[in-house]
Amino acid sequence: MTLLQNKANSNFKQIVLPKRVYKFGGSSLATAEGYRKVSTIIQQQLQPNDAVVVSASGSTTDHLLKLINKDDYKIDEKLEILQQIRYHHTSLIDVLIHNQSAKKLSERLLRDYQWIKNLITHNISDSQEKEIIAYGELWSAQILCHYLESLNCCTSWIDARQFLKVRMDKKQIGIDSIASKKYLNELIKARQNRINIITGFIASDAEGQTVLLGRNGSDYSASLVANLTGASEIKFWTDVNGIYDFDPNLSKQTTTIDEICLPALETLTKLGSPTLHPKTLSPLKSELKNNKVIQNTSFPGRANILENAHSEKASNSKIKLSIGSTFHPSEAGTTINLHQAKQNYSIITHKNNLLAVNLSFSDEISAKKVIRRLTMTLESSFEFNLIIKVDHQQYTIFLNQSSDYLKAQLQAEIKRYESNIFTLKTSQYKCSLIAIVNNSEDYNFYHIQFLQDFLASKQHSANQKKSYTDVQQLGNACFSIIDRSVIDTLAKSCFESWKRFTQEAAIFLIGSGNVGKTWVAQWERSSLNTRSNLVLSANSKKVDLLRNGKAFQQQKNTTIFINRLLKHSPFKNKVVIDATSSEEIANNYTNFINTGTHIISANKITSSADTKCFSQVTNAAEKNNVLWLTNATVGAGLPVNNCIQDLIQCGDEITEIRGVFSGTLSWILQCYDGNKSFSELVKDAQEKGYSEPDPRVDLSGQDVARKLLILARHANIEVDFHDIDLTPVIKQAVQSSSLEEFWQAASQFDRDFDNKWQQANNQNKRLVYQAKWSKSGAFSCELIAVKKCDPLAQLTPCDNVFVIHSLLYKNNPLVIQGPGAGREVTAAAIQSDLIKVLSVV
Repeated sequence: MTLLQNKANSNFKQIVLPKRVYKFGGSSLATAEGYRKVSTIIQQQLQPNDAVVVSASGSTTDHLLKLINKDDYKIDEKLEILQQIRYHHTSLIDVLIHNQSAKKLSERLLRDYQWIKNLITHNISDSQEKEIIAYGELWSAQILCHYLESLNCCTSWIDARQFLKVRMDKKQIGIDSIASKKYLNELIKARQNRINIITGFIASDAEGQTVLLGRNGSDYSASLVANLTGASEIKFWTDVNGIYDFDPNLSKQTTTIDEICLPALETLTKLGSPTLHPKTLSPLKSELKNNKVIQNTSFPGRANILENAHSEKASNSKIKLSIGSTFHPSEAGTTINLHQAKQNYSIITHKNNLLAVNLSFSDEISAKKVIRRLTMTLESSFEFNLIIKVDHQQYTIFLNQSSDYLKAQLQAEIKRYESNIFTLKTSQYKCSLIAIVNNSEDYNFYHIQFLQDFLASKQHSANQKKSYTDVQQLGNACFSIIDRSVIDTLAKSCFESWKRFTQEAAIFLIGSGNVGKTWVAQWERSSLNTRSNLVLSANSKKVDLLRNGKAFQQQKNTTIFINRLLKHSPFKNKVVIDATSSEEIANNYTNFINTGTHIISANKITSSADTKCFSQVTNAAEKNNVLWLTNATVGAGLPVNNCIQDLIQCGDEITEIRGVFSGTLSWILQCYDGNKSFSELVKDAQEKGYSEPDPRVDLSGQDVARKLLILARHANIEVDFHDIDLTPVIKQAVQSSSLEEFWQAASQFDRDFDNKWQQANNQNKRLVYQAKWSKSGAFSCELIAVKKCDPLAQLTPCDNVFVIHSLLYKNNPLVIQGPGAGREVTAAAIQSDLIKVLSVV
């Protein structure tokens, strides 16, 4: 909505504070076209009483700094630079503004030019230096304000020194939030129904003297304005679309990060990425910490800024924070979450041209004392610096090679202590840094191992000595120091390798027993291992984290650990294979799915759970757009599930399903001929791996009932386990209290079973354990005698058979028969489901 000038309603009873604070950086205001784009954003997105904080136009601040440089520039050079500054701003006025304001602005600019020119030809005091540097923001605020006025947008501009107050505390400065809030409210009250254009970067002390807030100071100013006014949104507008997963100047495969958490942003900046400084956002945290240093070694001799101990609590911890592009305002940009981002992300960042300074101390106490002071000196800066502890007596400090001021500061501190009573030895070398930043500090196992393996592979292929440090962790990142100054090519290769690694399907195998091991062997022999990675293998006791088929980390197996690992792992396409019979794992399917993970299950528990639990998992899968495949739960991979679903999708209606659903019972009943006792065949099945370790699970019929339940649900029949009329193969399977008691009753159930077999055999029939569902709603699982011509009787031991009646297959049912048990076919069913998952990721 365009904001038209409207000064009629100047009488108001209550002050209206900004709801939104927009900050535009120097790159956004570097040209006349940039000013036009900024103005369009303001007109379309902001409302009266909102606030805009601006930086100096383009590289104006850098040029102004040259004017006060006492060593590197001669007076003639400074005058030439000043003339360039004047020409730049005069050109902006001439191009943008075509009313009386243009003349007034040009005259104001000329007066400022003459004043600065007079100062730089003489000795300049510290306070005058600050005033000169402050002009960049003053000019950009006035030009933007008058340009918006010329577009009939009701605006005014505010010199932040009128309200942003600080007070001295030794060599540091504290933000006086109480006074600042009072003065800002008074200024806004006098400017109601206008958009206020506020200068960034500058403040004032109790005497009205100019105070500079350091590099990125305008970002900090915007955060302070938002905090002081209780704004609900703050957006930092730059020349890029947000925070990228890699340097977009080096790769065309980069994408913007939709949302980043503050801890990751802080880590990213510590590692030298040119994003918002974490201290920029300190006013917006839920509670301002006492004595937090904010600045100011960017300008030699200036005082450091720290949060005042009496600062008020921020009332806007739920404030919406984001970064957007002035030149692509329709792009979503990056949202900054003060806590935890909703989605996973990984950022490859690198820093060239670093200087590493090694400090070796004679004792640990001395080391701690010196490092504490160095940390305060260096971290008060908005410039890159990184202190790494090598051991108790050795540290390494990393700076930009071009950071002359920080190098001087560090050298002064070192010189101070080298002459002390203890020994301090120093050495230095040029290097670079590469890192992977993610949204978790605790679950970055794969990030660390990948970076270690990548660097090792590059070193090996080059046949060189090791030229990198072991990968270390810092906050939400893992990083390594490389023994050369420029690593753009290496960083790009790392990003591309990481992209491939994280985009391939990552398989988390839970259950590394018979079926799990067999599936791994099948997967390794197939082409699927070139399209997916096995990244985890777990049994009931431990979890192995895998990289290239080898375990690099071992953890105790808990569902809590697996859930968190799935949540924070870097993989875009995650697949859990549940090759267990664990109820605890089955109960976590919804949690797995909510991390965006596909599930392939050989575990029947959830598929045959009560309707509420079953629906919860299916609904979660649909909501998260992931697959939950259960081909291995019935028929060991026979295409019965797919067949039923295909018939229904074609408009057919299932009227009856019956069959032998247990490969174990199929083998036992087909092999029984009266020569060998029933219990001996059960033990043989157990030894061959056909049955469960506890054969009562098979003989109870519960496994068959679960499969019947699963098939019915595939046919869209609502049914629960208690709806099935279940009769065990032998009553002792459910009556015995222990496995030992079960085997003690073997002679009894052997006689009972043999009597049933003899009776069926005398009638020329065969015993089968039949599962059946009919359209009438009857569900049953029981041992019955069928004619030998029945499909259920004509089985090879271990086979399953499924007889499906439907409207299309009424008189001649559809019969599906084949192996129904065994690790090989069950593993193959898992493999089949994996193919389906890979086809959609």
